[in-house]
Amino acid sequence: MNPATIRCEVRGVPAPGGSKTVQFPRRGGKIQYRAGSPVFFVRDDAGKKNTDWRRAVASACRVAMNGAPPLGGPLSLRVVFWMPRPKSLRRGRAYPAVRPDATKLLRATEDALTGIAWRDDAQVCEQAVSKRYADDGRCGATIEISNLPAVPPAPTVLALPGSEPV
Repeated sequence: MNPATIRCEVRGVPAPGGSKTVQFPRRGGKIQYRAGSPVFFVRDDAGKKNTDWRRAVASACRVAMNGAPPLGGPLSLRVVFWMPRPKSLRRGRAYPAVRPDATKLLRATEDALTGIAWRDDAQVCEQAVSKRYADDGRCGATIEISNLPAVPPAPTVLALPGSEPV
């Protein structure tokens, strides 16, 4: 039986998921074909830092899963990334409003969790992500994954000030 909620602490400097680009090799200005299909290469410029981060996430999640199979059904994901504080930055600032952006950090973390915490990251139907400075010097992430209820609660309708909810 799968646990209802998985929590894990990952240690290390969070690294963003790299951008992926598709390249079509050309010969004489024309795209090459093999067996009727175009030949292409997908390049991921994530680099070594990203590989180390994904390994750390996968390792911490395996420990938290305690041998359980990947979760099924719709999931909720909450992640807090603890970023290193530059020495030149005063202590009063809590939010690292600098690169890397939270969505790229989340992408690398979701990729690392695929096959361990869930079968496919498309199962994540609800997510919350934030970045904070690690004042104690312990960089990493706090990850919480939960099964969503079969019947979702009524949605909260957002409206701009002075307007009617939609």
